[in-house]
Amino acid sequence: GWFIGFTPKLVMGAWVGANSPGVRFRNLSLGQGANTALPIVSTFIQKVDKDEQHHDMVNTAFPKLKPELQTAMWCPNVANPHRDTTQQVAVELPERATDEVAARVESAKLEE
Repeated sequence: GWFIGFTPKLVMGAWVGANSPGVRFRNLSLGQGANTALPIVSTFIQKVDKDEQHHDMVNTAFPKLKPELQTAMWCPNVANPHRDTTQQVAVELPERATDEVAARVESAKLEE
């Protein structure tokens, strides 16, 4: 699994795995990057933090984004160019769909 960490001054990453695709973890949670590679990246960051010469590489704040960049991060022109995607939109299901969902819920209760 992969894990990538970054600060404004440093990018670091780790990959834990095997050269053969036949080598596998027993389940996904054991092999995911947050379980296998994160500890490596974390140890590296801690060592850089303790080093006086490089301490600022991991302790620098990201600059505050301008409001227009914050809005652009929501991708309003891509997600739906005719709607402001920064606002929540209530979606009403047609009555038929609501009845189908209710029937499935009742059916599941009966099967228990």
